[in-house]
Amino acid sequence: DGYTFDGWYYDDVKWNFNIYPVLSDMKLVAKWKEATYTVEFETFGAEELPSINYKFGETKELLSVSKIGYIFDGWYTSVEFLDEQKVDSIKSSTFGNLKLYAKFIPNTYSISYVVDGEITGSHQVSYEQNYKLDPAIKEGYKFIGWYYIIDSLEIKYTDEFGNSLDKYNHLFDISLYAKFEIMTYTVSFNLDGKGEI
Repeated sequence: DGYTFDGWYYDDVKWNFNIYPVLSDMKLVAKWKEATYTVEFETFGAEELPSINYKFGETKELLSVSKIGYIFDGWYTSVEFLDEQKVDSIKSSTFGNLKLYAKFIPNTYSISYVVDGEITGSHQVSYEQNYKLDPAIKEGYKFIGWYYIIDSLEIKYTDEFGNSLDKYNHLFDISLYAKFEIMTYTVSFNLDGKGEI
């Protein structure tokens, strides 16, 4: 392991069987050379890293990478990201070409619920993930969604059930405002059993 076969040698001369046929008994010596291996990195949209080379017996530290909205959790030998697949460095006993995959954990942020100007609670969400918020309740009104307000512009963030309309894309905590519409009812009258009016 860690070496590749370089050929058969006779008195330090590499023997080419296609040019020099063996016509009598002779002693050939096998020679090996250190193998050079390549490590490639998959960063999934983060900053790209160039591949590196190493030889058996060498140790190499691995660089970390950054991705906006995420925490770097290390390098893994598979996209399954199992604990036993995590690689902290190239150890002296490592050999063979490798492809390593960066694992990222999305940052979490807080959404505050604002109903009629008062904060009534909060909810934790993850960056670039869909989310579901609790619908707001107000007697006599129908909840139509949570809204984000910026520069007097109201942007709808959830439907009437609290389901997000898009993934969370802020790098900070936000407040969302409940929006309602007044409920309307129909009243029917029955006068002395003579029918409704």
